[in-house]
Amino acid sequence: MRSPWIAAAAAVLALAPAVHAQRSEQGLVAMTTTTRHPVRVAYRTGIDVLLRGGWPISMMSLDQVLITPSQRADGRPAGSVVRLEFERKGSATQVVVTAVVPDPNGRDLCRTDRCETQVLLIEAMVVAKMDTALARYRPPGRTRADSLAAARALGYAPENPIRVGTTLEDGDRNQHRYLEMLRGPRGQAVAYMRLGSCCEFRTPRGHEGTGLLDAYEVRYPGLASPIVLYLDLYTPAPPTQGIPPGFTRGPAPQ
Repeated sequence: MRSPWIAAAAAVLALAPAVHAQRSEQGLVAMTTTTRHPVRVAYRTGIDVLLRGGWPISMMSLDQVLITPSQRADGRPAGSVVRLEFERKGSATQVVVTAVVPDPNGRDLCRTDRCETQVLLIEAMVVAKMDTALARYRPPGRTRADSLAAARALGYAPENPIRVGTTLEDGDRNQHRYLEMLRGPRGQAVAYMRLGSCCEFRTPRGHEGTGLLDAYEVRYPGLASPIVLYLDLYTPAPPTQGIPPGFTRGPAPQ
């Protein structure tokens, strides 16, 4: 008799021949799929799939890796942990989805046939939802934000981030206060979401002399497609910094 894992694997691969499941040297099962879309599109889609599937994200390495937490908010082991890895393949993107199911005490991985079937089904669900979302995606035309990023305008390019540093402990709060102060060109309130960290650089204020920028997706009513802004939470703002082109300044949050 075939194990449930073998039966589940056969069923999934029969439905999705472009998806490959394989076992790593560590004994983990992973699914790999390739999309024609750029890595940023695949990465952003991965965020939506995880969050809508009920998985919070604990690690976000921009355009590279998304990982869900190993513990619930109450400290108990998570029911499953999912890792998405993204790699550019020319103009396409390869996505590797790996899931693990901890044993009840959270100290090791559950490796029974039942757990491996659960792992395979989680990975298949994530891949299927990503494929569905990416099939519906229609790339926007070139926007003003693209031109501003190419010109390395303030905030639009990693080479010219918005600096909000005071102390390292206040870094996240400073970023949020800055973004909450921004308004659209007609005074619209902005909404923002952190996309992840990137772009390592040297700074005496960072951890062991190293810092990372944070990328945020910013929206406001009437904006055709979201804008990505890069913030530096380590370096104090120079007096002449101002605000990014296309935005206005609102009142400072309390």
